[in-house]
Amino acid sequence: KYPARVRSIRIPEVSAELCGGTHVSRTGDIGLFKILSDTSIAAGVRRMEAATGLNLIDRFRALEDKTNELSRLLNARVDDLTKRVEGLLGEIQDLKSRKAQAQSGTVEKELGALSGEARASRIGKYVSGRVTAPDAKTLREAGDQLAKMVTPGSGVIWTRFEDRYAAQIVVTPD
Repeated sequence: KYPARVRSIRIPEVSAELCGGTHVSRTGDIGLFKILSDTSIAAGVRRMEAATGLNLIDRFRALEDKTNELSRLLNARVDDLTKRVEGLLGEIQDLKSRKAQAQSGTVEKELGALSGEARASRIGKYVSGRVTAPDAKTLREAGDQLAKMVTPGSGVIWTRFEDRYAAQIVVTPD
């Protein structure tokens, strides 16, 4: 890979490297310099990628264009983008929480209707039906509520979320 004679660079007590890069007369010829990535490629060996000069200016312009586009989309000044995104993330979390509360209320109503349809057997009540639980956690909680409603007895509830069906089977200990 290297010719018979290769230039090496030594910094005493720091490093000794083979020189395989571009040469400049002085560092000012490089212009702007920005490290883009710094990764480990082997034990004690790092790979650094950087942009310099006009290439870096082009990258800065592209970044500025993206930032301005975000500013326009989010209807916020560039200096306020972080605050705006944090606000939107908070709103999303609040909406998710409200949705979960509304769905929980729906599930409770459905369980109440199901418990009214419970059939009696010689070992207790039995009930089955579909609920609109949005996730496995809500379905498990609904199963716990159902167990209290059919004591002594058993029940099966099911739902569909994320394009699959899930069921919760409850049997009371008594």
